Amino acid sequence: MNPILKRAGLLFVALCWLAGSEAAQAAGVPPFMNYQGVLTDPAGHPLTNRNVTVDFRIFDAERGGSMIWGTRQLVTTDSNGVFNASIGDQGDSVTGASNKVSSIQDVFSAAGADSRWLEIEVE
Repeated sequence: MNPILKRAGLLFVALCWLAGSEAAQAAGVPPFMNYQGVLTDPAGHPLTNRNVTVDFRIFDAERGGSMIWGTRQLVTTDSNGVFNASIGDQGDSVTGASNKVSSIQDVFSAAGADSRWLEIEVE
C-alpha cells in the first residue's frame, strides 16, 4: 500500500475516533433514567393493573452511605405486573432525601459518580 495513503487512512481513523469521543462527551448524562420492574405478591403472583407508589433512592455507598437523591412516583402495573418509570423525569421528593444535587444528571456527573447504588421501595 502507498505509505501516503496508509498515513491518510490512519489519520482518518484517528480523527473519527476523536470526533466520536467528543460527541459522546457532548452528549453527557441523560436527564432521566428508564427503569422497568415486575411487582409480585409474596407467593410470586404478579400484581396486575394496580397503581403503586414506588420510592427510588440513590446512595453514594453500598452500605452505610448517604442518600444523594430520591424521588417518589406513582406507577401502574400492566396485566403481567410490569411497570415503567422515568427516574429523574417526574415525581416528588422522598421523605428524608436531602437531594444534595438538583437533578439525576448531577447524580451521575458529580465527583465519585462511578459509585452509585439504587434502592427501590414499594409501598
